[in-house]
Amino acid sequence: MRLTYAEINESNLRHNISMIKKFSPHSTITAMVKANAYGHGIDIYPKILREENIEYLGFAFADEAVEVRQKGDNGKIMVLISAQEDEAELYMEHSLETVFSSIDILRIFAEKAQKAGKTIYGHLFIDTGMHRDGVFPSESLKFMQIAESLPNIKIIGVCSHLSTADFDDLSFAEHQLDLFNHTADMLEEKGYKFKYRHISNSA
Repeated sequence: MRLTYAEINESNLRHNISMIKKFSPHSTITAMVKANAYGHGIDIYPKILREENIEYLGFAFADEAVEVRQKGDNGKIMVLISAQEDEAELYMEHSLETVFSSIDILRIFAEKAQKAGKTIYGHLFIDTGMHRDGVFPSESLKFMQIAESLPNIKIIGVCSHLSTADFDDLSFAEHQLDLFNHTADMLEEKGYKFKYRHISNSA
């Protein structure tokens, strides 16, 4: 049987983080550590990231995030796959931030948060063309109007995902970026301010 292993060069990782900070000095970094940190080790990788003052760790699913919480991480954590209706308690118990792709889920989370006397922090996910998750741009204003009426929900960010970031031809990614900025600008003109705008996933 052939064995395959991946080795993390810690100094290179720290260098890469410093380069991202250099080129985007006024940005917040969300480092994805889903799927056992892409097979590199959930025990080691998040610790290094926090030592480098990475503000957010990103996960695909809530159970992965809970595992890191249980290992002692107290920083900001975002789950990028839309939450399920039965997961609200999990998000509240472990202080996880969710990405909302559904008005129905938004209402369910708000109801459960109100009963628990807690606030759930979330990010509006806008579908700019990947068509996997998200609220269509035409529905984003309605989403924010409903979210504003729910006292136990705070939408602190707006985001999307570039579906062709690793393509040589970036024309569709540029279209997505334009659509995202246009939608986010429209929402801010309507009075909805976001602490975070995030779309720049790396290739």
